[in-house]
Amino acid sequence: MKKYALLLIAIGLLNGCITTSRTQKEVTVTEKPSLSDYKLGEKWTWLEKSVAGEKIRWEGEERLEVVDFNGTLGFWNGTDTVLVSNTLTQEQSSTPFRNWPLKVGEKWKYESEWKVSAH
Repeated sequence: MKKYALLLIAIGLLNGCITTSRTQKEVTVTEKPSLSDYKLGEKWTWLEKSVAGEKIRWEGEERLEVVDFNGTLGFWNGTDTVLVSNTLTQEQSSTPFRNWPLKVGEKWKYESEWKVSAH
């Protein structure tokens, strides 16, 4: 089943942010971080929208906190933890999960394929 997600980014306080001027408008830009750029307790918020054709299937906020996970850094969403290093090594494609550099309010298309199997 093909899923389409249009991601809107709302980035709060991020290390390494720089501000550039584009036609007299200030834009916050974040380059792709390395593992050493993440700090314990740091919080990230992603605004997401899952779209199939013209239909919005899901829209919401993902809040992640950087935590210690088995001696390394992980993103905790309140239920599960994913290693930060796993999010940094994702393959880039024509529809990447995160399209670096990130810009506040920028939109892009992410496509993935997945199957649900019955137990």
